[in-house]
Amino acid sequence: MSHRVLIVNVSFPPQSKGGASRVIEDNIDCMIADERYDACGVFCTLFGNNQPDRHETWLHRGIPIFAVACPWLDDMERLVQRDDIVGPFTRFLDRVQPDLVHFHCIQRMGLELVEAVKARGIPSILTMHDGWWVADDLFMIDQDLQPAIYNYRAREPAAARNRMDALSAAISKFDRVLTVSQTFRDILVSTGLCDEIVVNENGVSPFATQSKSATKKVRLLYMGGVDARKGYHLLRAAVLKAQLSHVHITVIDHARREGFSRDGRWGDTDVCTIGYVPTEKVASLYADSDVVVVPSLWPESFNLVSREASLADCWVLASNLGAAADHIVSGINGYTFGVENAEELIGLLHALDRDPLRFTTPPPTASLRPVSTQYKELQKIYDEVLHDQ
Repeated sequence: MSHRVLIVNVSFPPQSKGGASRVIEDNIDCMIADERYDACGVFCTLFGNNQPDRHETWLHRGIPIFAVACPWLDDMERLVQRDDIVGPFTRFLDRVQPDLVHFHCIQRMGLELVEAVKARGIPSILTMHDGWWVADDLFMIDQDLQPAIYNYRAREPAAARNRMDALSAAISKFDRVLTVSQTFRDILVSTGLCDEIVVNENGVSPFATQSKSATKKVRLLYMGGVDARKGYHLLRAAVLKAQLSHVHITVIDHARREGFSRDGRWGDTDVCTIGYVPTEKVASLYADSDVVVVPSLWPESFNLVSREASLADCWVLASNLGAAADHIVSGINGYTFGVENAEELIGLLHALDRDPLRFTTPPPTASLRPVSTQYKELQKIYDEVLHDQ
């Protein structure tokens, strides 16, 4: 008899936002083929709907998805209490009757969900994908784009103590706390929130690569959106200063509709800005690119884009913060750079411009951990948690 697992995450396809949702979808697909564990449902928020008490349901490969409206509130990403979500959640919990609840990103939804699961005596697991538990901002940087992370041991900053107290109390209610890379685990442990954090490193699903067309210019792809935290403005400043004539840049602006396209120039460099690209079209995007740049100003917990780009035979230029560049072998499949200023990135852009033949030639394909391996590891963690009950 299989054990029933409920997944909780702020979003889920087809309204996915960010790599965490895609990784969760991949893990659920692995679970569907597993005789021991049964994904009995997914609880998420309904993006773009501000009507109280509104919800929608749909099926993902036969699994019920329950998406509840999450009306916008001031400072919503920082909130730890959200009593309007707990009612729909407990009703769904009672409906699907899970043996185990696996929480992922719960920003916008609140800690009451954790309390509801604990009150019913249901074991639970948390996977930490971002900085919600250890900072005011998911990306762990402040308005000046400087690192800003909690110190639970010293209870600093003082302005966040009430929030820290609530998070510290909640973290003790999980049977296991996981995160998605060793690099990110080191950051989380350094805060003093929790010492017992297990690494369940994300896997990457294989996808059908497409042959690349011949090109004279190096085709550089940036997928982070028009977001300073993702390094958009750093990249633009670097390109303007570098004055590239043998590079063409494609920028994904997630705020634009699918199909949007606008040509422009950053100094001497041709730039095409396009709108949202659905997951099923990402492989084509990589096929039309030679180099993918990930200039994040926050310490990425994993970064799916940089890994997928490597699988798709693209060179990768990545910030040296966090785990985005963990798989990069300098000079072999990409390069890393500091983000304190634009100089190192400018140097790499000049290298592309000087030697387009090298960077339009695909690097060796990276060998990356598959999602099936991640799930087998996760399965063992589920076994341990249920055995302890």
